[in-house]
Amino acid sequence: MLSASLLLITLAVPVAALDGDVLSRAHDHVVRGRLADASLLLSQALQDGEGDEAAVRLALADVHTRMGRAEAALTTLESLDTQDADVALALGRAYVAQADAMAGKGYGQEELDLALGRAFEHLEVALAKGPGHGTAVWEMGQFLLYRDGQRDAALELANSTLARFPDDGDALMLRGAVGSYLFWEASENGDIEAANQAWADAVDDLERANELLPRERLEPLGQLVWFYEAQDISGKAVDAAKAIVERQPEPDFTLLYRLAKKYRENGSFEASGKALAVMVSMSARDLTELLRNEPDTDAVAGRLAGSISPYYQRGDKATCRQVLEAIVAAEPRNTKVWDNYAVLCQETSRFDDAVKAYEQRLAISDDDPRTYNDLGALYQYFLPRDADKAKGLYEQCISLADRQLAMLDASPDVKENAAQAKGIAQDNMRALGSNSGSGKGLLDSMVSGLRSLNLPKLGGDGSEGEASDDSEGDSGDNSGDNSEGDSEGATVGDTDSGDTASGDDSEDDSSEG
Repeated sequence: MLSASLLLITLAVPVAALDGDVLSRAHDHVVRGRLADASLLLSQALQDGEGDEAAVRLALADVHTRMGRAEAALTTLESLDTQDADVALALGRAYVAQADAMAGKGYGQEELDLALGRAFEHLEVALAKGPGHGTAVWEMGQFLLYRDGQRDAALELANSTLARFPDDGDALMLRGAVGSYLFWEASENGDIEAANQAWADAVDDLERANELLPRERLEPLGQLVWFYEAQDISGKAVDAAKAIVERQPEPDFTLLYRLAKKYRENGSFEASGKALAVMVSMSARDLTELLRNEPDTDAVAGRLAGSISPYYQRGDKATCRQVLEAIVAAEPRNTKVWDNYAVLCQETSRFDDAVKAYEQRLAISDDDPRTYNDLGALYQYFLPRDADKAKGLYEQCISLADRQLAMLDASPDVKENAAQAKGIAQDNMRALGSNSGSGKGLLDSMVSGLRSLNLPKLGGDGSEGEASDDSEGDSGDNSGDNSEGDSEGATVGDTDSGDTASGDDSEDDSSEG
């Protein structure tokens, strides 16, 4: 069920009337999450007598409430007219915050009821000044729905308000919130028709609320993400999360990142890749940092790297490279991620970056002869010609391949990969010796011998097919048991690699939250 905390992703209610430089600057601090700065600014303004005192007190009380300083908020408001709608609304919020603080300190139910009773009284005053005043309908509705459990009363408040004011965004949002309960209840009871109707009605209300409310009011979008997730409409969930980030003065990519991981886990590659593409288009560094903070960066990197499959199939290699660039910046010790990044750099003519990627791959694990061949090919065909370096890398490829072919306990996949790598390296050596490596016909033949991206296989609907490769393993030294074995000329979806040496293709995604 949709929780109050999810609804309040960012309740960016304007600080007072914003009719002054102090209030404008304070509002800017609030929407950017700099509450301490806003508190200092407004406290100083109050002390210096700057601006309208009532407006400054209201703004300061709002900041105190957001910071969990309910007592300070109540003290700030005590000299104001409690029958004023704005003051009553601020008092209602402050008493709710006081009740929360008291509950956290172990106060008894009697004390909590007293604080909540006062909150209710003040919200009633604010509401009596007229539906649509500020956020009184929304605040009272939340109180009824989440504090008192009065779903019917909250719904009646929303409906009665909308009967008089059809375009009241707060009332529409409240009715959408009630709809989450109706949808959940019908789903639990197995009434699919009622559940679908409740879902559709709530989404309609929330989409209208999103259009009517100011841009800084992000609550409708937060609810829409939940509703789209509940019906597995992944693309719209990502779109709503993207809209939230675009409206935030200080973008927070946590929600998009969570969706990218969730949809990669359930095989919705299109949605997962879309979430990642949005992130890198706005701030690749944030994706890198979120990935770096994972308990198991290697495993998550491997999973998310596979999400670029739909983009690669459409030929959008630049986006694929940008996503993998952000992923490898987290320095995962996952060889397949580095292999794929190197290939994308080569395919998008970023040859120097391709060299660095292959070198990093070899620093993690030098167990795949194909890596030596592909790195040598870069020096032979793409970078300023360095025959000696290319020859040395081909010789390393052939030497490693011979050792793997001679191993009694090597898997068939490892031996097949070694044989292919050796053959391609020998062809390149002959081309190098004939001094004809720059000929276009030979170049095209050589390129077909380079590895392809090792990505999950997708079905026609863009979801993961049965014979998938999760691009997850090889997160360390699996010497002698590498099974990448991409066949010559393979394309995305055609690779048939045994993947990891351990055979473990799962990920502990407990950090998704």
